[in-house]
Amino acid sequence: LRLGYDTSNYETTTVGATGGITRALTGTNPGFAFTPGGTSATLGGGLTLSGNAASANIVSVPDASLLYVNSTITSSVNFVNTAGAFFNTTVSNSGTSPPVYGAYFQMTDNTTTGNFARGLNVQVNATANAAKTLVGIRGGVAAVSTTANTIRGGLDFQVSNTGVVTTGTQTTRGVLVTATSTGVDGGTANVIGLDVQADGVVTSGTIDANGIIIRNGTSSGVGTSTKTGLYVEAMTGADTNYAAIFAGGNVGIGTTTPGSTLTVGGPVNLKN
Repeated sequence: LRLGYDTSNYETTTVGATGGITRALTGTNPGFAFTPGGTSATLGGGLTLSGNAASANIVSVPDASLLYVNSTITSSVNFVNTAGAFFNTTVSNSGTSPPVYGAYFQMTDNTTTGNFARGLNVQVNATANAAKTLVGIRGGVAAVSTTANTIRGGLDFQVSNTGVVTTGTQTTRGVLVTATSTGVDGGTANVIGLDVQADGVVTSGTIDANGIIIRNGTSSGVGTSTKTGLYVEAMTGADTNYAAIFAGGNVGIGTTTPGSTLTVGGPVNLKN
């Protein structure tokens, strides 16, 4: 099927042997606009966009069911509405059903070659000269429950590696952060690999605010193991190098209640 405005601007639609529909757009500025006749549109199968998907407004998914179909988007997504979002999901749960997801991604890589497999890849580029705030991923969790609950911030990573390695070196990282700045010429740049702030306000009871807690994981096996809570490499390459700076407060080693600048709960061995 071929629909054309003229000989230079037209659409060709073909149906494959399994019933799949392919639309090819030809023209000076080809695009695809879908306007449902009612208040909603339902996609019962997979949706593949292999060109540029332009959104003049917000694509709203009221029940997040679209996120579960076999849908893929390749090439680029262009936003006409600068305040819009390609996926704007609103999900609610008022019962005791299984977990509710605003967005659910599951990926399986069964290839036998070395490659990168990313469940979520976010790239934010700013090409204009302006003071901007760029955020790759922003997550937020808000709770008003009066029942004791557990809030895991905007991100909850659970990494498991059960492969048996007989040769070579296996590396498993929960979080890898790399921050680089190369555009400083006369100004000042603050490069921060990880910026953590813990706030707490209490009217009664007790609150403990910890910027970072490094927990003692499980170690087992018949081989030789070494566990280090915090490992800092030797800092080199800069005009001034510091391994760590504690700008204030007390530091405790072997005690959770340091009463002085440095409190050591045990023997101390100083080496030159």
